Amino acid sequence: MERSINLTVTVIRILLLSSCIFGTGYDTFVNKNIKPLMINGIVISKYEEQTGCFGAIVIDQGNSIDTLHNIFYCAFNDEKIWDYVLPNDSIYKKAGSLAVEVVRNGTIGKFTFPTRD
Repeated sequence: MERSINLTVTVIRILLLSSCIFGTGYDTFVNKNIKPLMINGIVISKYEEQTGCFGAIVIDQGNSIDTLHNIFYCAFNDEKIWDYVLPNDSIYKKAGSLAVEVVRNGTIGKFTFPTRD
């Protein structure tokens, strides 16, 4: 019985990971919806979204509160912005770029907005 439960949990983990890695259309979503944005604000919060491997970051940009949805957090290396960012961090991104800077206590973290290329 215990072995069956362990196998089921392992299969579920593999399915969730494969849905994160092999899903379609995410790069198109990022290039159409995220790349054109200019971000210049303070992180208010972050949270996991309902679908596996995706989260959101809520940002105060002075004149508006914006939420970046569908941030792929099953990412690698310099794409781990969702794992790194914390409330009160400053976050910057130029329009037309996927390069993101996060400033915390005078230290600048440099990231690329996650895609699945």
